[in-house]
Amino acid sequence: MKTGNLKECLPIYRWKTARMRDVIGKKALEPVAKKAVVAQLQTEYYLSERRACQMVNLARSVFRYTAHPPDNSQIQSALAELAARHRLQDI
Repeated sequence: MKTGNLKECLPIYRWKTARMRDVIGKKALEPVAKKAVVAQLQTEYYLSERRACQMVNLARSVFRYTAHPPDNSQIQSALAELAARHRLQDI
C-alpha cells in the first residue's frame, strides 16, 4: 500500500467511524437494528443506500427485503371454531 493512498483513506475512515458513533453509539448486531441505522444514515447524512449499507456492513438485499407472512386466516378460524365447540362440551 502506498503512503499516498493511506493518507487519502484515513480521513474517510475517521469520518465513517464518527458517523457510526453518532448514529448508534454501540455495535448493532441484528439486521433489524442495522436497517434502522441505514435509514437514519440516509436521512440525517444524505448518504446513498449503497454507502450506508457498506458502513453498517449490511447487504443491500437484506436492507430491501420485506417479510411476507403467510395467510393463516383459515387456520385461525378453524381453531376458534374447535375451541368454541370444546368450551360448549365442558359446560
